[in-house]
Amino acid sequence: MEVHAHTHTPQKRWTHYFWEFLMLFVAVTLGFFVENKREHYIENKREKIYIKQLVQDLKTDTAFFLCFGISQYRKPTPDGLAGIIAETIQAG
Repeated sequence: MEVHAHTHTPQKRWTHYFWEFLMLFVAVTLGFFVENKREHYIENKREKIYIKQLVQDLKTDTAFFLCFGISQYRKPTPDGLAGIIAETIQAG
């Protein structure tokens, strides 16, 4: 069985490995920060859209309730057995 012989290349110094590690570390770290910044930007845009939709919905609902005379001060009426008992007591 033949043994594969490696070509002789000059030995790399430890500083070369250090710089490779540093460049990879900086690249991954910056990628992480950029991704978080982009996500924050997208979330802010989405938040503004949701706020505008909420305001529009509130305006529409308010106009609907005012148009049909539905008041928030209307006294709730009990249903079912509680309603029958309340009517009986009020009637006398």
